[in-house]
Amino acid sequence: MTKDWPTEVVFRSAHNHSLSSAAVLQYRNMSDDVRRRLCKLFRQGHSPSSALHCIKTDLLIEHGDDYYLFAADGFYAPSLSVVSKLFSKEFVSEYGSNKGFDMLASLEAQVKQYNDQGVCKAQFGRVGDNYFVSLCTSLMARAHKFIPQTSELVMVDAAGGLDKQRHRLYLFICPTAAGGVPLGAIIADSEREEVFSAALQSLQQCFPCEAFFGTGTPQVVLTDNDLKERQPLQKQFPSARLLLCVFHVLKAVWSWLCDSHHGISRGDRQEIYMAFKRVLYATDELEVSAKFDALMKLTAVEDSAQCTAYLENMWACRTDWALAFRTGLPLRGSNTTNYIEVAFRVIKDCILDRVMAFSLPQLLDFLVTRYEAYMEKRLIDFSNGRYCKSMLRNMSLVESDIPDDSISSAVDESAGLYSVRSSSSGNVYDVDLAKGFCTCYVGACGKICKHASAVLLQTDAEMHTRYNVVSQEVKMVLFRVATNQCPPSEWFLPLTNCPAAQKDNNVPMSQSHNEPDVSQQWESSQNESAEVAQNISLSVEDFARLSTLFSRIKQGLTDSPEIFVPACQRMLNNAEKFASTETGLVSAMYTFAKYSGMPAIRGIRKYTSINAWRRRGVQIGVQPTAVGRRKLLLSGKRRLSAGRPSGLVSARNAKQLAEHDYTVFGSLPSRKRRAPHSLQQCVYSNVGLGGKKQAKM
Repeated sequence: MTKDWPTEVVFRSAHNHSLSSAAVLQYRNMSDDVRRRLCKLFRQGHSPSSALHCIKTDLLIEHGDDYYLFAADGFYAPSLSVVSKLFSKEFVSEYGSNKGFDMLASLEAQVKQYNDQGVCKAQFGRVGDNYFVSLCTSLMARAHKFIPQTSELVMVDAAGGLDKQRHRLYLFICPTAAGGVPLGAIIADSEREEVFSAALQSLQQCFPCEAFFGTGTPQVVLTDNDLKERQPLQKQFPSARLLLCVFHVLKAVWSWLCDSHHGISRGDRQEIYMAFKRVLYATDELEVSAKFDALMKLTAVEDSAQCTAYLENMWACRTDWALAFRTGLPLRGSNTTNYIEVAFRVIKDCILDRVMAFSLPQLLDFLVTRYEAYMEKRLIDFSNGRYCKSMLRNMSLVESDIPDDSISSAVDESAGLYSVRSSSSGNVYDVDLAKGFCTCYVGACGKICKHASAVLLQTDAEMHTRYNVVSQEVKMVLFRVATNQCPPSEWFLPLTNCPAAQKDNNVPMSQSHNEPDVSQQWESSQNESAEVAQNISLSVEDFARLSTLFSRIKQGLTDSPEIFVPACQRMLNNAEKFASTETGLVSAMYTFAKYSGMPAIRGIRKYTSINAWRRRGVQIGVQPTAVGRRKLLLSGKRRLSAGRPSGLVSARNAKQLAEHDYTVFGSLPSRKRRAPHSLQQCVYSNVGLGGKKQAKM
């Protein structure tokens, strides 16, 4: 304000825009209640977008038709950018920075907090400019203490790409009837041998006093051919036998053969690979030597000095990969590291949701909290019988053709030693239930065989044994590992077995829990069913129709035996096979002649494409002639074809595409196909693996 330029200011106390429009309400600050709910969702594992989706869903359920009023108001539904900034702010306050000295300081404080609270036993260490974290959670410590298989076999492998800083995660897994159970973990920023050796020594200090079921070291350690891992493991566990994963060995051999620098022609790859595979799967040492000599006498091997040197180097360490040298080792049928590969997939899919962790402290927190909770739920579900029976067929007892008189306990019944005579060859095999071995080829490595199954089924399937079988004892041990508690004595009894105490008790168990008597309900339901059955009867007309049907069948057998006799025999066979029970007979009567003249959907699946196999639900049937008349002008990965797969469409042959015939080869350009990573597919297609990383042993 100056005297030369006088000005008058008038305050009208009114806005120059509407106060109730959606464009204005979106800039309101969010409420404290929404902020608290968002922070709670963040701690439950939600991302900014998923947390905002939950907030909007709650508003829609609560307000219904008036939802549009609250969805436009930033006070109740903030924007995604506001939620993302809140997420970053809360994340930094929870885990600190994601790099530099601030991250390491937060990591050390986090490790100290875990040790003070007794959540797990962890150690943070440095080797020069590198660092690592070794940890053993409460569940891992209980696995060392209660699972006897921890003293037999341990699998070790590493994975990367779990966080933005690309740290390496080493897992120690023990195979059990419920899958792989973790025994320890190491997170390091380098794959150097010195770093892993120091981290391994630190992890040994984190293990409980009863490490590896009280033995202090496992009998067998299964890894890939990474010397940076194998040498420190051999130093830390000198009495353990280090073996190589069979799959990684074969994968490395095929990758070496496909490398153009080694000079192996395309026509000789498969021959050399199959010959080496026969050496690997030989049953005894003499057969291994004979097949290796046959491998070295191949023309392609003799003409290549590099191939000869490579195979001789592999032969020098044959005791690490050839199956003939694994007799008597407690592998329980595990010659590959599949259990640990599944564990890494669980962490990436179920724990991290295929999203990289923001920093190392967050990755450590996920392993200690979420992965621990996942394993606890998984072991409890297994103990309660909530698992897929087909996935455990190799760990379940199967009925064999061995009669009971072929099983003898003349060896030592008190020590669990039995002799079994084979029904096919007549050979006598010794079964050791206490140690979990059999003298046959299948059971020599501790895998459940038909001889051991016959002994367990004849004696007692619930007796103590080292075999990885699904039994009451195994469920009891895994339940204790998950919860650190002992369940009631009757909790894991099977459905067909009733405890003697319950049979002798006059008061039913249901009445002891103030529930209605099940026997009274059963008797009342039976009486009601009898009354209903008396009121239901077949009418005279229905009896006549049924007699007419039987008469038609008898008349057909007399007039046209060449047609009706095979059909009648098939009907009788199906009745004995599928309708031997009353329920099966009723189901057959309900579906009699229902599908006559119409092919089943399984019968026409051979005409469908590969994409149709992946579809879920019941498919709509089509006429076979209609499939052949279908035309598809455009090809690509996104097409949906339920009929005969059509080839690549040429632009010159298609009238609709004639005006676009400008390509070099006269056909539509195709996308670059992804390189295959399946070893079997690569071998049969005679192509190399997708990348050298995938060929790592």
